[in-house]
Amino acid sequence: MKVVKIAVGIICILAVLTVTGTFLYLKDQTRPFPLEALKVFDASLDGYWESGKVRAFRARVKNEGDSQVSSVSFRIDFFDSNGMPIDGVDVTVYKRIPPGSTRLVENYFLGIHNLPRKDQWTWSYRLTRARETGIFG
Repeated sequence: MKVVKIAVGIICILAVLTVTGTFLYLKDQTRPFPLEALKVFDASLDGYWESGKVRAFRARVKNEGDSQVSSVSFRIDFFDSNGMPIDGVDVTVYKRIPPGSTRLVENYFLGIHNLPRKDQWTWSYRLTRARETGIFG
């Protein structure tokens, strides 16, 4: 009887540790990263301009924070020659960026089609979200 009680106690302790570890792991993986600690530069688009398709977005991102970034999200908007919105897309790039480092982030599947001729539109982007790498990698 004493052995059964000890075994049940050990199983309960392991269950609590497993649930706690899982919770901490998932919580840690979704921790936001402060956007002011990231600098974005050299942003560009690549596409098939004759057919009005934008194929890729790329930019360099510098992490001036104290912890590693695991992903960055951007909002990319397209405007006609009068400044009116014609399309837009949200892009998330999963790339690890260690503190003090700069990395090229790229997304090759924007899904933007049917834009006017290249000289009849412009675009802008903004960083909307970043996630910190968790303690488990």
